[in-house]
Amino acid sequence: MTNVECPFCGVDLPIRDLHLHLADSHADEIGTEDVGERTVYTVTCPYCSERYRHPIRKSVGDPEFLAEYRRQIQLVAFDMLIHHLRAEHDPERVEP
Repeated sequence: MTNVECPFCGVDLPIRDLHLHLADSHADEIGTEDVGERTVYTVTCPYCSERYRHPIRKSVGDPEFLAEYRRQIQLVAFDMLIHHLRAEHDPERVEP
């Protein structure tokens, strides 16, 4: 199993554990913004500063949705970041 370093804190862990580590230890890296009537989640790559924004579809008209599903939204956002890291950066890179 390949180990990788977390792009935020550098902890070394198996790649299969990165997703949960990110959500458990770096949830504050995921932001939300209101864009018109929609809310979007945001995540920024710590290596290249590329910023991803994606609409949270079910948030329209439901102010409780974000609080209720915050963890799931964070997991989806970190999925996007992991895909970006694997496609654009060496997955074993040490420093952001």
